[in-house]
Amino acid sequence: MYKIISNQQIGNDFYIMAIEGRFEANPGQFYMLRGIGSFMTLSRPISVFDVEADKIAFMYRVVGEGTKYFSKLKEGDEITLYGPYGNGYPVSDYKDKKVALIGGGMGIAPLFYLAKQLDNAEIHLGLNSRDLTAEQKQYLGQLYATHAPTTIHIDTDMSEKLDFSKYDAVMTCGPEIMMYKLTKNHENVYVSLEKHMGCAVGACLSCTCEVGGKRVKVCKDGPVFKGSEVSYDDAIKLL
Repeated sequence: MYKIISNQQIGNDFYIMAIEGRFEANPGQFYMLRGIGSFMTLSRPISVFDVEADKIAFMYRVVGEGTKYFSKLKEGDEITLYGPYGNGYPVSDYKDKKVALIGGGMGIAPLFYLAKQLDNAEIHLGLNSRDLTAEQKQYLGQLYATHAPTTIHIDTDMSEKLDFSKYDAVMTCGPEIMMYKLTKNHENVYVSLEKHMGCAVGACLSCTCEVGGKRVKVCKDGPVFKGSEVSYDDAIKLL
């Protein structure tokens, strides 16, 4: 069990929860979180937003009863978490390269810590106009800009707006339709997939999908994959 340091609301349904302790993680990895004595049968997978010497932080969005429960937690409350899980982004391969970090919706969460580990990144955050007030957008932009130049795109298809030729790689997280479009614009796109997860160790098979022509477990084999190898059949149906 760990103590919550803060649980700040930064948008209509967006929160950043900081938890006291010494933790490790690579950008793109996630932890499994569960409230103490709560109704939760399964822990919730939440990607790492930031890691410091004495705390770890998670950005999450209220989308169901589990995250609604998290949003009610206060400083001093306790929480259970396990991790880190997953593989993370290929930071060492692009440490000093020019990299575009593109997040859509809740997919912006892992990009903060990722930008912290790269020397020449640019951040692009895609948000819905209903997600944040003008003041909240300004706060979020300033927060991310502490690690890399940051642009917030409101109700924008970033796959059509950005100049991808200036980047050595694109690292992204967000709606699959967005990530599918990005893979058509650059050969080195790395996507972080979001699937329902029950165990985080590959046992329950609830997060399987097709990558590289075979079935993989997002929690164990991912969640980060080379974008060109991912099957986007469900996303393509939305086009």
